[in-house]
Amino acid sequence: MAHWLDTYYSRRTIGDAITYSSPNYGKQKMSPVTQASNAPIAEQQGKDANTAAITTGTRDKGGQLVLKGYAGDLYNALQNAGFSEAFMNYAIPQLYMESAGFSNGPAVKDNNPGNIIWYKGQDRGVWMPANKTYASHFKDLDAFARVYYGLMNKGAVPANATSMEDFVHRLKLNNYFGKESEASYLSKLKGTASRLNMLDKTYKAATKKMMADSHPPFWKQHPLLVGILATVGVIGVIKIVK
Repeated sequence: MAHWLDTYYSRRTIGDAITYSSPNYGKQKMSPVTQASNAPIAEQQGKDANTAAITTGTRDKGGQLVLKGYAGDLYNALQNAGFSEAFMNYAIPQLYMESAGFSNGPAVKDNNPGNIIWYKGQDRGVWMPANKTYASHFKDLDAFARVYYGLMNKGAVPANATSMEDFVHRLKLNNYFGKESEASYLSKLKGTASRLNMLDKTYKAATKKMMADSHPPFWKQHPLLVGILATVGVIGVIKIVK
């Protein structure tokens, strides 16, 4: 399929920053792993798995949220910018959706998973040929998060959303996704969150199976020895009975 940047984008403006979103996202009958043709499958699977772990609240043995890779770095950047933990339930899936799984040009080359385009006073990033404009370039995800924080805390203040529906409604009030209907954007965002939940279950099941295969029980590793011990045990029982 075509690269994310080569698809049609709708333009929407919030203050000085302008973002883009593909109206076709979520309509493709394929997993997020294959949506980014510019990234190796293994690398994209890692991004998917790490994002899915965050969105489902996976925690380590110490009770800490598991933060790995691009998704983990983005989570930390958003938190450093001042976003609440509750808001991450909307922000992470939304930015994952906007950037085609954190793998499009702006996300990879410009630390810009929100597809914020170039505007006065901001460094210029990758060229978007379909729109004849550039993406904004941020030196790191912390710089992106600060601008994103500004966007989410103006107008209807999407950062104060109390549900996915409320989040999308506030974005619509801020003209965040232009002419696209609120129902359409909400459907895509919910679909993304649902796929991430499904992926999390899939990856966890696969990891559990791999661990089981790499560490089989003793009786599977030494069937002959187990057979001998069982035979000896039976003989011992017979002697005791006698």
